[in-house]
Amino acid sequence: MSRSQGRIELYVDPCCPFAWIAYQWLGEVRRHRTVELALHLMSLPMLNEHQSISLGYRQLLAHTWGPARVAAAAVQQHGLDALPPLYEAMARRIFGGADHYGVISEDLESVIVDALSEVGLPARLADAAGSGDCDGWLRASHKAAVAPMGDGVGTPIIHLGAAAFFGPVMTAVPRGSEALQVFDGLRLLAGYPRLFEIKRPLVGSLELGSTGPESSRPGFIGPVAMDITQSEREERLMDREQSWQVITEQRLGLARLLEGLSETEWEQPSLCVGWRVRDVAAHVAMAPQVPGLGSMLADSIRARGNFHRLNHDVAVRHAARPTREIVAELRTYADSRRLPVVTNYRNILFDVLVHAQDIVIPLGRDYPMPSEAARAGADRVWTMGWPFWARHRLRGVRLLASDTDWSAGAGVELRGPIRMILLLLTRRTATALPYLSGPGVHTLTERFAVPRAKADQS
Repeated sequence: MSRSQGRIELYVDPCCPFAWIAYQWLGEVRRHRTVELALHLMSLPMLNEHQSISLGYRQLLAHTWGPARVAAAAVQQHGLDALPPLYEAMARRIFGGADHYGVISEDLESVIVDALSEVGLPARLADAAGSGDCDGWLRASHKAAVAPMGDGVGTPIIHLGAAAFFGPVMTAVPRGSEALQVFDGLRLLAGYPRLFEIKRPLVGSLELGSTGPESSRPGFIGPVAMDITQSEREERLMDREQSWQVITEQRLGLARLLEGLSETEWEQPSLCVGWRVRDVAAHVAMAPQVPGLGSMLADSIRARGNFHRLNHDVAVRHAARPTREIVAELRTYADSRRLPVVTNYRNILFDVLVHAQDIVIPLGRDYPMPSEAARAGADRVWTMGWPFWARHRLRGVRLLASDTDWSAGAGVELRGPIRMILLLLTRRTATALPYLSGPGVHTLTERFAVPRAKADQS
């Protein structure tokens, strides 16, 4: 028999596994009780910004900004009703496999773009992942969550009537009568004003799946079907050792090329709008020189949370040093495998491949791009979302490499060297199109308003 149980305010970060378990549990409760569940956002990075935590955990948290920011943008533009389906679509993708830490570290871009597509929200919302534009709103929601308790709490946070608390932190989703027993016990404890804390050691491993016959929300929470195309694509990616070898070779080769440039060439514009050749070179040289956390936070504040502005300003500042120092850095750190907290080796691979072309093409010089590495880079950019959104930008086009076994997309054909396809995927559209052929050239020329004289060179 259904009984009215009032209103529950649940605050979650999309990347918190315990919040996902709590959300599914409350969805199970709603199948049997008349409970109004209001979902709100909080932030793991904000929760821990003044806490003493390990460097490894802080690095992991740096990856988690995107989903919460995109969810915040969705609420701001489409209302609170947009949050539950978007949160579910994200969480199923993050926690639906065996390695949610790996997803958080490397694949949140794909999670975001696919989740937005599933729930029918505009793809442009994904741009919020790399921007701090919604951080003020997100921080206000976060403060509303923690205000009744103060510091030293975690996620999820529940407001139940006059009570507010961190938790419950569970390692599996209670189902059926068990879900109701946990809920009734929680209400009982929440109603006792002198209760301070209950805690015990971790029992069992995390069971995050929502694959049982009793789905927990009105509608459906279930597993995400495996994308066979994506699985096959991952199998053919270059392995880690091969990727790092190419990265080292590209850095050393770029150092040799830059060493022979004139001062005038160092000041020439690159393919990156607003970036000189020396700025791009400095950016590549900086990649293995991971800055300290304090420096990163200061730079982020100066850039007002805008990732692209941060990237540009830091590179320009580094580029102010003599060119011989930039060349020396490329050589010194050529075989370094240190990574900034917001990236991984797959991103570094296509980054160095593309930026080398950003430098040489405007200078009229040639710098070979290894086809296998270019294919791995194209695979990575195609399957990620932010900041290139290749699958969305190039929708309706079938991309085919003419010099290696690579293809992606569906629609009118666009064919050409894998080097130029990688440049197209990374938004160097006007540069790439003259080297491509097929009816897709006309499609993209019209879509992106590329000057006809450039596009017709193909």
